[in-house]
Amino acid sequence: MKYCLHSSHRSQKIKIKLDCYHKSLCDPLSSLVIPWTIQYKYASSSDLPLFQAKGLYSICGNKLDSVSTDYRGGVTELKHPPSFNDLDGSTIEVPIPGIEGSTCSLYQDPRCPCDVEVYFFGQGSSINKYHAIMEARFSTSGNKMVCRVKEIFNQLESEDPIDVTFVAVLRYITLPTSQNITNTFEIPG
Repeated sequence: MKYCLHSSHRSQKIKIKLDCYHKSLCDPLSSLVIPWTIQYKYASSSDLPLFQAKGLYSICGNKLDSVSTDYRGGVTELKHPPSFNDLDGSTIEVPIPGIEGSTCSLYQDPRCPCDVEVYFFGQGSSINKYHAIMEARFSTSGNKMVCRVKEIFNQLESEDPIDVTFVAVLRYITLPTSQNITNTFEIPG
């Protein structure tokens, strides 16, 4: 930072110029350009394994916006459509920690529309036969978000294999870097 002092008959003023090494720190309209990876883990101890979803994020001020996707199909198809027990209480680990309560919830305040949602969409022969919508929240400050089911639509048998696309649209206030956290997650390089 550079400080410039100017004497004036009216009052003393300090002008501050911020030199940025990273454009995203200075750009007030930064786009989703920084790659990142989140980890998703099902709530049940079923045969549905955790997986990583890749996406992009941006930070403007102390607010983070991100979109991450993953296709579970072909060889990696799920053994059955994710049920309420698989999804309600599932978790997402994010590389950049957030503040407890910084994600909104329809269950807490019906006047606040929730823009932090997680989706599973049926693919292939399951298109228009399965989808699940969840909200994701930080229950404590840190790297772990907990998902709660808002809606499941399923016209498939409970034991049918399924191809799905996972989409996470996350928005939250980031934790100040000076604060110590206990549940850390490695930031992708």
